[in-house]
Amino acid sequence: MWCFLVLEIATFVMGIVALVKGKIAFTKNLVVRGAMARMIGVVLMLPLPLTFSITFAIGFVMAANGRSQHEIAVRAARIATIVEFGVFIACALLAVILGAIAPKRPAKRKLPEDFEDESYPSDAPDDRGIRPPVPGTEVGIQASPPPLGRPQTKTNAGD
Repeated sequence: MWCFLVLEIATFVMGIVALVKGKIAFTKNLVVRGAMARMIGVVLMLPLPLTFSITFAIGFVMAANGRSQHEIAVRAARIATIVEFGVFIACALLAVILGAIAPKRPAKRKLPEDFEDESYPSDAPDDRGIRPPVPGTEVGIQASPPPLGRPQTKTNAGD
């Protein structure tokens, strides 16, 4: 019974780490990341509270049926061991199954060498070796063309 408690606490801690980091390693080559790793973390955290809740409910029902305290303690201990073992094995198997069916990361698509993202201006130097001014800086503001719309004309205050 104590060995299951130690295993449940260990899997609970592993579940917290998986939930926080979003990463869990099953083997050297099988590392699950992202939402599925967090889901596995929650499954690994389940045995401890689930066993406690089920055992508490069984004891509560026995007490409600008028059983003596000694009888509840003896029977609940046997039932708790079976429940603890079953819940731990079920959650561990579910975590391994979720890890096995976790989506694998797609291979990174290699972009063609002549690809240039249209949403950002290129800051590569031009033919003369001059880099374009950085937008938002004083030089970039002075170098940018005036906004489209009415042409700006100078007016004399005296006219």
